[in-house]
Amino acid sequence: MRLLFVLISSILLAHDTSASLPCLSHVKSSFKIYTVAGAKKKSKCKLYGKLAKSLTNNGFTKVMCPFGILLVATEKYPDELLKYGANIVANLIDNDNDGKADDWKTLKALAHRGKKGTGAALVCGVNQSEEQKEENLKGLAWTFSCQTWKAGISVENDYKAIMFEEGFHMVHQGWAASMPEAFGDNNFQDSVVSRETARHQCVKPGWWHPENTCPEGAPFKPGNPASSPLQPGNGDCAASNCDVFEFYRQAATLYMDWTELPFWYSSYMPRSKNEFMEMASEELLTMMADPSYHQPQKALSGVYTRKKIGSNGVSRGACRDDWKFEVNGNNCKWVSQSPKDRCTLSKVKEGCKKSCENCPCNQVNQPDDDMDYDDDSTGDDNGGDGGDGGPTGEEVCEGKNYSEQACLALGNGCCHYNDNVCLSSIGQNVCDL
Repeated sequence: MRLLFVLISSILLAHDTSASLPCLSHVKSSFKIYTVAGAKKKSKCKLYGKLAKSLTNNGFTKVMCPFGILLVATEKYPDELLKYGANIVANLIDNDNDGKADDWKTLKALAHRGKKGTGAALVCGVNQSEEQKEENLKGLAWTFSCQTWKAGISVENDYKAIMFEEGFHMVHQGWAASMPEAFGDNNFQDSVVSRETARHQCVKPGWWHPENTCPEGAPFKPGNPASSPLQPGNGDCAASNCDVFEFYRQAATLYMDWTELPFWYSSYMPRSKNEFMEMASEELLTMMADPSYHQPQKALSGVYTRKKIGSNGVSRGACRDDWKFEVNGNNCKWVSQSPKDRCTLSKVKEGCKKSCENCPCNQVNQPDDDMDYDDDSTGDDNGGDGGDGGPTGEEVCEGKNYSEQACLALGNGCCHYNDNVCLSSIGQNVCDL
């Protein structure tokens, strides 16, 4: 397995705490959280057998698979933050929100598909020691750590900013594999984003990763960058497969004008879209605006609720009130008007969790009417991220030896034909026949 560790050098305080991360607001999602056993099913996440075993052996109990791309988490990891991560991946893969992957080659690079040594996974734990166990996972091409534990005790948007960053790095890996001329990371010369990184190395306005060391006299003026790669400094992000990834994430969020989340930026990097547009080369801006590269043009929603993509996404762990709950004929809105007194009444803390600030994110192995966990213990192979029981793209398109004409006639854009093989354009999502 190739492990790609892309580290955040953030001003956020890094804690290696064994406690759970805080609860987050309810996240709407089309994607479902599975147990490892449930995720093994063909119509769910289609986990490779040795991967499933290594997940269990290393304490990873939760699995999500937007478009067949894996996110895995430990038992105490907040459900809502995991769902936010799945939605971000879906936002990036299906940027036009039509329910289909924008670029099938990117999807092919990132989706696991139950095959040994394929796909990527975003690996989430409540502390560094949990996430380091990604090194033991077998059956993937790449793993990326969520690193949300670095926010310590913080506000919700800090966790979301880190989750986006690591999800973006993972999808960038897919872009690098499928469109190396634009996103490749093998060196500082062969792709648009690698040349742009080198163009701004140790320049202000420009780029410098604080784990690397700029030459004496930096920051330099535009047009006079330091040679790449730099020497390691307080850490090591000098290699192109770290430095280029970090630069382009910051370029992307500036280009999107995404100001709602507290993203980390280099001290040499601009802070506004206008300043970035003035700094960036025509080569980079042309590529980012080119529809064929499917780059996000505005801030992502972090919500993904396309129909026929999995379940309705309601999961336990959400910090919300039960709108059906009543106590003495009154609902949770009444409770919220005087929570100090009214939350002491019988069963109110359970019925009005948000109003009573009674929101444990992960009550493992306890019943929940809104439970979004599926261990598929009945053996039923329907539903899940394959959709509402319908055939998935892979089931419709692949392994049937279709001709090109027959392949392209299937479904509603579910399939494409490449190298004399019919392939799914939507991974394991439902094919609308």
